[in-house]
Amino acid sequence: MNKFLVVLLLAALTAAAVYASDCSTNNSALFNAAARGDLKLVKRALGNGAQLNCADQFGNTALHYAAKSGDLETVYYLLNKGCQVDSRNNNWNTPLHFAAEFGRRKAAMYLAARGAQIDAKDTCQMTPLMLAAKNGKLDLVQYLVAAGADLNNCDVKCKTALDYALESNSQAVADFLRERTAAINASMR
Repeated sequence: MNKFLVVLLLAALTAAAVYASDCSTNNSALFNAAARGDLKLVKRALGNGAQLNCADQFGNTALHYAAKSGDLETVYYLLNKGCQVDSRNNNWNTPLHFAAEFGRRKAAMYLAARGAQIDAKDTCQMTPLMLAAKNGKLDLVQYLVAAGADLNNCDVKCKTALDYALESNSQAVADFLRERTAAINASMR
């Protein structure tokens, strides 16, 4: 490889590492406030120079943490300030993945209304529907299916949302997904 390209590549990697380091250091107050769903502290952190779409060492943004906390006011505020609805962390999880995994239905609904990809896949090809099913979140599974989530998506283990519901003994979720799958298959005949 050309020496110039090596130097250029090293300079770019160093700059990215410095940016990421500064970003997560400067944004720790914002991440903590969003994780607690404390809108007052979120506003204060932004007022003190925290960067809105900055990510921590795991690639999570303030919106990831707000979605995980389920605080709708914080999710609403961050999106209206310009947070990216489908930002991806290091594992390619979106804020909707976090809302689904932790059963934050209102946050998930608002993210979807703001254009979040219902069938976004993480690095293991898991969708928000699979995470909600795996954790027995029936109301959220029902919402995601009604919003158009694909019941037939498979992850890297060839598992569907139904497989995860069965594996986690979430009988109500499994029954609902079976009924929906049967209805879809019947309509395709």
